[in-house]
Amino acid sequence: MRKQVSILLCLLVLMITLTGCLGQDKDQQTQEEVEGTNEELILEVQETDMDKEQEELKEHYEELDEQREDDLSELNELLGGGEATLKDCEKFEDAEIKNVCITGVEILGEK
Repeated sequence: MRKQVSILLCLLVLMITLTGCLGQDKDQQTQEEVEGTNEELILEVQETDMDKEQEELKEHYEELDEQREDDLSELNELLGGGEATLKDCEKFEDAEIKNVCITGVEILGEK
């Protein structure tokens, strides 16, 4: 009888141990799934942030292009009228346009 009780106790301990191991595997698998999901969410957020930054940069460059077109049009009017001065050139923020204006004023002044 003692032998049977010992065997039953051993079986019971073995079942409890196996159940615990299976539970740990399940917990580990769940944790890995959660970590994988977290990584996917982080990547999605980063992609969304990059998309927003890219859109903001695109808008910024479009604004710069519009300003440059306006400045070139104004420069054309100034130099076309023949009455441009170096002071007129100072209002341009774009260095290239400012240099073209200065060069144009110097050439027109030589005539």
